[in-house]
Order: sequence, then C-alpha cells, then structure tokens
Amino acid sequence: MAAQYLKIQNNAIPNTKVFVVERCAVEHSGILRSLLQDMADFDTVDVAQSIIPIAIGVSDAALAKVFEWVTYWKNLPKAADDDTANNDDKAVKFGDWDVAFFDTFGWELLYEILLAANYLDIKPLYELCCLVVVNMIYRKSAEQIREILRIKNDFTPEQEAEIRIETELLVAKCPQRSAWIQESGTNKRNRFI
Repeated sequence: MAAQYLKIQNNAIPNTKVFVVERCAVEHSGILRSLLQDMADFDTVDVAQSIIPIAIGVSDAALAKVFEWVTYWKNLPKAADDDTANNDDKAVKFGDWDVAFFDTFGWELLYEILLAANYLDIKPLYELCCLVVVNMIYRKSAEQIREILRIKNDFTPEQEAEIRIETELLVAKCPQRSAWIQESGTNKRNRFI
C-alpha cells in the first residue's frame, strides 16, 4: 500500500525543514513522481518512513508555498494523466484562489517559487508563475521593468540612444508593430529598451 504522506527535505541549504506532504499532492511534480516510481521498485525502501531529499537552492518559505499550492490543487489532473487532453483545455487560467495565493508574497519569493516549480517539474504552477511575471511587466517601459525585476541598467546613455534609433527604424519598417505600439499607449521609444 502506498504511503499517504511523504517527508521531503531540501538538502541544498543546511538546517532546512522537513515537509510532510500528501502523496497525491506531491505527484504534481514530475521529478518526485518519477522518484517515487523508482523507489517502488526497491522493496527495501520504506517511503513512508524515509525523508526524500531534494537539492534546490530555494528557501523553506518558497517550498512551503509550492507545497501549499500542490496540496490545494491535489485533485487537479497531473501532467502524466492529461497527456491526451486537447491543448486548448490545458491553458493556464487563474482561479480566485490562485489570485489570492499570488497576492500574499513579493517578487523575491515569486522568483524562488518559479525556480522550485521549474526544478520539480510542476508545469501548472510554473506556467502560473510565468503568467504573473508577464502581468507584472506587461506594457511597462524598460526602466519600469528594470525596477520591478531589479535589473541593473548597464547601458551607457550613448548605447541607449543608439538602441532607440535602431528601434525607431525597425518600427518604421513594420507598420503593424508600429500600430500595436501606438494602440498600447506606451512610449515607443521606451518600449524596446
């Protein structure tokens, strides 16, 4: 009989918490699902009593949020379960719970959750994190994006002027893109830098 709860610990950072997570929630992770299948092949391994080690450079707070998300969505079809589904049905959509979930933390924790979801191969969570980032930077100027993502501007004023000129030339060659930029209400000079 399969264990109902699993113990998981991040060994990449010393003195991390041991998380106790429902097995059906953990199976959202492609990595952990494969690991559990491999462990089932060995009769000597007691999965319920073992601590499953993972090695990812994120905080306990980030892993706690990842495990909170997979626990809430434990009944959502797993990636292996829905391979035959129509791709249109797989589109990532925010629910009210997801909106509230992502509103509870800042950019640093979102970045760690994005890393953890990618490492653990939790595609729906990874895609939702990407969608949050896209929504954060959509229709923002380069300066605003740098501020949001805390990216240092390593362009000299001369390089920025050169890029603006090149961008204006490209926009002039592509009328459809130019119309889109004007419709978006953003300053076309700042849009591509």
